[in-house]
Amino acid sequence: MADILIQWLQGEWRDLGPLDIWGFDSGGKGSYCEKNRALGNGSDQALHLLSQLRKRLDKAGVTVSLVGCVYEATVTLAVPLRGTPENLLARDCVFCYPFHRCYAHDPDDPACAFNAPHYRMPKDWISQKPRLSLAVGECCNVHHYEDLPRYARLGAEYPIYIHPPLEQRDFRAVSHMLLAE
Repeated sequence: MADILIQWLQGEWRDLGPLDIWGFDSGGKGSYCEKNRALGNGSDQALHLLSQLRKRLDKAGVTVSLVGCVYEATVTLAVPLRGTPENLLARDCVFCYPFHRCYAHDPDDPACAFNAPHYRMPKDWISQKPRLSLAVGECCNVHHYEDLPRYARLGAEYPIYIHPPLEQRDFRAVSHMLLAE
């Protein structure tokens, strides 16, 4: 599969920006085979996959950035137990989506016990040393663009929206488009 991907990236997709490599929305269930479990937790396994792909891309001279994903519906919620592979640090990143949270409170409101683990998730990823660049996505469906600066203050390089409603032609869509710029 990597060979086919490399062919596309050297051909039709040669001008491609970042390449998203995300796991399945598996409800937090991952591979239980002995070989994968030996790699560590779900995040270790996902970063191992990205690292192996990065090696293949580098060998083929393909310079596209890789983007991994961290969120509740996958096995990548917890920080990796074995750290980040060195070959991912130069140009790759992960997108973190702590969207399964209480939107009646700010994500960092200490009075909301439900939000604590969801706000801690990006903080834990940011505190990794060394670490990948991190984008933290907010769910725009609930119109919480004011939360994006909180993630930037934590140290996320790219606070972003998840699923912006660009097809609507109202004030909300215009504000989302302006914030995206």
